[in-house]
Amino acid sequence: MEGMARPTAGVGSASLEALIAKSMRRGQRRVALQRLLMLEARGLPVDPAVRDFCEPVRLSLPLREFERMRAAAQAWARMVSGRDRGGFEG
Repeated sequence: MEGMARPTAGVGSASLEALIAKSMRRGQRRVALQRLLMLEARGLPVDPAVRDFCEPVRLSLPLREFERMRAAAQAWARMVSGRDRGGFEG
């Protein structure tokens, strides 16, 4: 992947929180929801204001789409956990 942007697999909670705040400022509820799910998948706390902001989009999504988003966040969390343990090169 030389010359390409690195994926955000190593994003920590502070970085995700900053990205969520940016999404909230831009009114990007769906993007903020995906990032909220990433925090949850890592077992990290989520600010109640973020939950309130994301709730309308969560309720508007078909269950299948929400589950797809949650599964993607969980897969990301597993990948990050592997990197945290030095499980593979990235």
